[in-house]
Amino acid sequence: MTTFHAQIKLRSDSAHREAEEAPFIAALMGGRLSPSAYLDYLKALAPVYLRMEELFTARGAEEPLSYFDHRALDRSQLIAADISYLEDVLGDSKNLTTLPSVGRYLDSLHNEITTTRLTAHHYIRYLGDLSGGQAIARLVARHYQIPAEALNFYNFEDIGDVVFYKKRYRDFLNLIALNEEQQEEFLSEVELLYALNRELFIDLGNLHSAAADTH
Repeated sequence: MTTFHAQIKLRSDSAHREAEEAPFIAALMGGRLSPSAYLDYLKALAPVYLRMEELFTARGAEEPLSYFDHRALDRSQLIAADISYLEDVLGDSKNLTTLPSVGRYLDSLHNEITTTRLTAHHYIRYLGDLSGGQAIARLVARHYQIPAEALNFYNFEDIGDVVFYKKRYRDFLNLIALNEEQQEEFLSEVELLYALNRELFIDLGNLHSAAADTH
């Protein structure tokens, strides 16, 4: 029997790969941009996490989100601290909340979003931060000399063993027995979120010449 997590991976594999292969993120992780590009990446994500975590706080007792919501995962204040540190060093003050992709991402986090779709946001962002996000942290530290003081975003020491946490998360996804309608809601939201991430990377690529060829 195919597990629900396996269904997620199968359904979203193409969209996930397209997001990961966006020129901006490839250039950032390959050391071909600058510390300011990493700062812009954080500034584009900051309003998304702030809005997302407001919804998690308000609706964390609702199923299926209640199985996964864990305040130690919150990133918004940590992203804000990293942005403040890097702006002090780089003197950067661009406002990226006006990027079209940020607006579309925020639109997906509307007040009427179903709890199942909101749980998909939880899964995509936090499991991504615990997985590929750790590689981003290592690479930006190496390529751009970003110090640990500006990498709080990727520090999950409060949840303990990250490998165990991710396994338990996936196990819960397989055990909570979403009905067919909920499963489809979750899967379609995952596909949307990978598309929104790719759009975000395209917008960021348009700001940075080393990743200008984004189409």
